[in-house]
Amino acid sequence: MMTTLQQFAVRALGVLVFLCSSGAALAQCEMCKQTLANAEGGARMIAGINTGILFLLAAPFAIGMMIALALYRAYRRDRGEPA
Repeated sequence: MMTTLQQFAVRALGVLVFLCSSGAALAQCEMCKQTLANAEGGARMIAGINTGILFLLAAPFAIGMMIALALYRAYRRDRGEPA
């Protein structure tokens, strides 16, 4: 049987995988895309920009998850339950 925290972690991971695998996660402004597409080696630069966008997007989510985990553990500790 999975604990509530484990269930939350599995669901959060599922949502993260879903968001990162969607086409919208690789979106960028049309002007940037056209400029890169017309440049020499544009396809490789577009892939690099998309990877950079996802990398920069991951940091706020990771920080938010760490804060949520710290709050959850503090809540559990205050109730006298093992965290």
